[in-house]
Amino acid sequence: MSHPVTQARRATSSLAGSSLVSHRLGGQPGRTPGEAHGQAPAAQFGCRKSGRDATCSSTARGQTGWLSGLGKPAQGSPTPIGIARLAASAPLEHVGKEVEYFRLPVRSLLNRVQSDRVGFMWSINPYRGCEFGCQYCYARYTHEYLGLDPTEFEQKIYVKAEAARLLRRDLTPEKVLGEHIAIGAATDPYQPAERRFEVTRALLETLLEFSQTLPGEGGLRLSLTTKSDLVLRDIPLLLKLSRRNRLHVNLS
Repeated sequence: MSHPVTQARRATSSLAGSSLVSHRLGGQPGRTPGEAHGQAPAAQFGCRKSGRDATCSSTARGQTGWLSGLGKPAQGSPTPIGIARLAASAPLEHVGKEVEYFRLPVRSLLNRVQSDRVGFMWSINPYRGCEFGCQYCYARYTHEYLGLDPTEFEQKIYVKAEAARLLRRDLTPEKVLGEHIAIGAATDPYQPAERRFEVTRALLETLLEFSQTLPGEGGLRLSLTTKSDLVLRDIPLLLKLSRRNRLHVNLS
């Protein structure tokens, strides 16, 4: 079997004839998370890890109890509001090696970018937090909005719930036609969490489905930025998107 980077170079070469534009792939291959822990929909979970073992406890919502890693404020601290409140009650989905995954309810997947310094109006980030933990990452401070320390950016990953349904609801021709949509502007859409949760794939499928309803079955302007070779999994889907839409895949 050839090396993942060799596969990526061959694959990105095959994409050169389409509207996909690729850069050098030199990132980390995705890591596979450890064994899953069950969850109850109406409960909050917390985990304490000791060596290779993890023990979890849960409490029904509205009751008091031990909650580790969920951003619950200490006694006497202000009650979290907004996205911090949602993060504090997000159920634990999975515990891997030195990382925890939580399911985060969100209001929208399509975010308007209020800045003239970037070349896109809309951004989509399937996850909050990123396991790659790049030293140059400018998004690390956003974990403070969740009531967490920025150093937990690669240790507590929040998977956006009902992502495909919310994106389908938000997409309208009036909003997005002629405007650039950047996928993975803050966190890597193909970070290791994607192997388990497949949120990015579901969003790409939703974008393809939406584009087929447009005049000429296309017309979207999309870009996707990643450093993971997991993007190879979705090459057939990306090629379908690129046939009737402008799509740039940026690899670093």
